[in-house]
Amino acid sequence: MKKGYFTKEISMILYGIAIILMVCEHLFCYEGRMPGMVSIYKLSNGITIERLLGDFISCVSIYAFVTGYGLCKKAMKVWGKIPDYKNQFVCDWNHVFHSWISFMTRFWLIFLIFVPIGLLFFNNTWTLREIVRNFIGISPSINGEWWYIYFYYKILLVFPFLDLIVTYLTVKFKKEYIITAYIIIMSAAIVCPVTRYSVLTGSFYVFLTGYLCAKLNILDDLTIEKRHVLWAIILPVGIFAFKVLMIEILGLGFIYHKILDFLFIPIFVWSLIQVYDVIPDCLRRLLKLLGKYSVYIWLTHTFFCYYYWQKQIIMLKYSVVIFLAVMVISTITAVLLDTVHRFVWQLITGTKHAQKRGEDEVIG
Repeated sequence: MKKGYFTKEISMILYGIAIILMVCEHLFCYEGRMPGMVSIYKLSNGITIERLLGDFISCVSIYAFVTGYGLCKKAMKVWGKIPDYKNQFVCDWNHVFHSWISFMTRFWLIFLIFVPIGLLFFNNTWTLREIVRNFIGISPSINGEWWYIYFYYKILLVFPFLDLIVTYLTVKFKKEYIITAYIIIMSAAIVCPVTRYSVLTGSFYVFLTGYLCAKLNILDDLTIEKRHVLWAIILPVGIFAFKVLMIEILGLGFIYHKILDFLFIPIFVWSLIQVYDVIPDCLRRLLKLLGKYSVYIWLTHTFFCYYYWQKQIIMLKYSVVIFLAVMVISTITAVLLDTVHRFVWQLITGTKHAQKRGEDEVIG
């Protein structure tokens, strides 16, 4: 890996971290969803240590950041030498279409396997209209954790216009002015009652942050020195302490301690870049493996822990055992699904490695 840069390896590790946090969040952060599960340790106000881990950094925010960063970097590779805005706009739409196809073919494969299972073996009574709406990604009624698909549509539709506007601004203004203006606008939007902060708006803010970090080379321009490794450890610990403060002491709901993720996520990413070389190789390999299959794990893991086989999962009783079981089962399922997807893609198109196109910007 090129030291100090946000490379594909870094993005895969981020995906791996994000999918671990996502599974933690869905298992531990919603009271009543996993009845009978025994926690490791509870804090004074009843919040479990597992929930704190699940809420440490928002998995959705990580995916939104990498989505923005990946879309921008891949688009810049295509039109970077094109001088006019019209060609850039056309290239961006072409890039958006291929990204959408790359994601949706994987989603449809999962849909065509898991939805019939629910109909045949679990007595689900979804209507045809409901099935169609879920199939095209505009409703998550079959699997509540598919809600992000529709948001991903919105991100893709916004991207070409966003790219055009920011490209124009980078020509007219220095990047320091753009960054300062962005932070002021985002801070104002968060506190403004009209915008009504939510998970969706917060995710969009983080997406914008990822895009700007790529467009303005913010992460790549940061110098790499040994003393930064210490800061790379201190800053994430500080973020975690801040979130514990907001939950444990101030008693705020989970949504409020994610308000500043548009600032926290780039700090977390920068910290990961700094300590990449000191992460044990076995851990890096594991995170990259999970990152590679994170989209499949995201789209399938709740079938195991919520919708179809929850009784069997709950029988494992202890939170750590349940977490490991869900991760292992979901990862094995992901590997099998990816194998099928690649085979079908090659059969239909005659080309290999369907996941190559768009994999860095697909959310999970």
